[in-house]
Formats: sequence, structure tokens, C-alpha cells
Amino acid sequence: MSHHHSDSNMDGGSPSSSSSTSIAIQSAGSARKINFCQWCGGPTKHEIPDGEEKTRAICTHCEKITYENPKMVVGCLIEHENKILLCKRKIHPSYGLWTLPAGYMEIGESAAEGAIRETWEEANAEVEVQSPFAQLDIPLIGQVGEFLM
Repeated sequence: MSHHHSDSNMDGGSPSSSSSTSIAIQSAGSARKINFCQWCGGPTKHEIPDGEEKTRAICTHCEKITYENPKMVVGCLIEHENKILLCKRKIHPSYGLWTLPAGYMEIGESAAEGAIRETWEEANAEVEVQSPFAQLDIPLIGQVGEFLM
């Protein structure tokens, strides 16, 4: 079952305002604060562990440290008859803005498999990936984007 969160548009749309045609990359704010341990459920304290440089969530019961890693976003740049496929976002963040078909990579799939799946889910478009197009690092929101074509 696929959940459609966007409208597809091969011409990139021609909305009247320039802000609605912006590619959807916006800040969602700083990283979330982890209040409970993912292993034992105990409360966490936030401090810099010995030998490290960043504040981490440390369990006050089992003393395990939670390391947050970036989320991997994958998608496709699809060109057909000199037009680029874009999707209009129907969810926040960036509701109403245009973006390439993309989403979070799942455990157990390659970047190419994830990009193909997300393109199908978001735009009902079947694609074969040929090569990498771009990698975007967005540290402010903890994401790395890999786009294929």
C-alpha cells in the first residue's frame, strides 16, 4: 500500500507566486531532545561524555550513550521530453512547495532501491536509475540526501 503525499507535475508547475515553486529544503529546527533511554527506558541527562566534543543523551540508569545519526533521504531527478518531474508537498514541513520525488531510505535497501520505491510512492512513476545526480548535506535537520537520475 502506498500513501501519496504529493501531486505530480512534469512541467514543474506554473503557480503564480514564486515562493510556491521553490524546491522544498527548509529548516525544521534543531535536533530533537532525547528524554528517555532507547535501551532501558530510563531518564537521560544531557552532557558531553569524556573524550567527546558534543552533548549526548546519557541514561541515568544504564549509562548508555545515545548517538543520533543523520536520516538518509533518497530520490530521483526524472527528465522526460525536456521536463523535470516535481511533486507538490501535501504534508509539513514545506507544505505546498515543489520537490523532487523523494523520501526516507528503509533499512535493508540500497540508495537506488529506495529512490525507485520513493519515486513510485510519491509520483506513481516507474524508473530505472542510471547514475548519481547530487548529494545534499543538511546538518541543521540531520539529513543527507542522495538523488539519482
